[in-house]
Amino acid sequence: AALGETPKADSTNLKAGDSIEVSVDVQNAGDRDGDETAEVYLISKNIVGGPYQALVGFEKVRLAHGATTTIRFVIEPRQLSFVSPLGNRMVRPGDYDLYIGGGQPSSSAGVNLPFRIRGSSPIAP
Repeated sequence: AALGETPKADSTNLKAGDSIEVSVDVQNAGDRDGDETAEVYLISKNIVGGPYQALVGFEKVRLAHGATTTIRFVIEPRQLSFVSPLGNRMVRPGDYDLYIGGGQPSSSAGVNLPFRIRGSSPIAP
């Protein structure tokens, strides 16, 4: 199976505290039925104290040979947040990518969707 059309995000400029939705078409280009797992990683860019990447969503689908399906992910504010050294969970402003692919981020196996978060927002424990 492979990613079909380029994944799409519903926003590239997000207000802290809002969710972001991404969708991707997954196609079984093989001649046999099979399973595919689509994974979404949050990659922080120059965010001090934030992890480089974090798995924020995944879904496994079964596809008949030649079939295509659309998978949608809603990434909630908690999934876009980090815990500070003081133990406070917060959505932080900055530039990020959502990587969508069949595994961990790499230069050849998926697509990066850049977006920016404006402002900050505390997340309740």
